[in-house]
Amino acid sequence: MKDFIKELMWGVIFDILIVICIYFLWNWLMPDIISAKKITLLQAWMLKLLVNLLIHNRDFERKK
Repeated sequence: MKDFIKELMWGVIFDILIVICIYFLWNWLMPDIISAKKITLLQAWMLKLLVNLLIHNRDFERKK
């Protein structure tokens, strides 16, 4: 049980770091490159979730 909690904590920490990277990179690059609006941390998390769903779906279809 302790291993599961430790693994879960590391997964959450890694996920938060990825979302923060997406947030800062988007807000630094995209407004200048394509005149996109800045995003919030929640929107960065949703963008990560969307990309994960799309990639997971593609990997699932390759395994068939």
